[in-house]
Amino acid sequence: MSNALIPRIRAAVLGAVALLAACSHDQRATTADGTAGSSASQTAIYPVGIVPPPDWVSSKRAGIYSGETPTTCCFLAGTSTLVLDNPPGSQLAVFTFYVPSVDPLLKKPERVTVRFNGKPAAAPARLAPGMQDVSFPIPASLRQTRHLVASLEMSVRWVPKKIGLNDDLRELSIMLIRVGYI
Repeated sequence: MSNALIPRIRAAVLGAVALLAACSHDQRATTADGTAGSSASQTAIYPVGIVPPPDWVSSKRAGIYSGETPTTCCFLAGTSTLVLDNPPGSQLAVFTFYVPSVDPLLKKPERVTVRFNGKPAAAPARLAPGMQDVSFPIPASLRQTRHLVASLEMSVRWVPKKIGLNDDLRELSIMLIRVGYI
């Protein structure tokens, strides 16, 4: 790859990240009956493998920001608490993460710590920019549990406005694309 292409590629990636970070999470979104309400609209999208929060306020409190399309789903806050839709007998939860190429994450690798129902899942995962799957073992005592509470703690947090991407003041970390089970 020529060195002349690198600035163009970086600009394209930063533009895509800015677009993703700018996805709207308006508390006054329209509800299914067309009236203004306090929850996210019916077009809110969450990752496969989690139990979607019931409304925008719960989503914000959980630390996951829905998207309106699959490409805008789903940024996590620095600390997130998600309910996983755990199929009985699953031994591993496989998280697909996307780590954006933004300055804070380019300067310092992301570390993700996961706990299931308060129990440590494994050593923290170290993530580089890009898409990657990370498997966390489900403790044997929780494998028959229909739903698991997954607490995620990310080491790198950033605010789009503070790094000059847009006016978004949310504290973000990485994106959760899906959770699968083995």
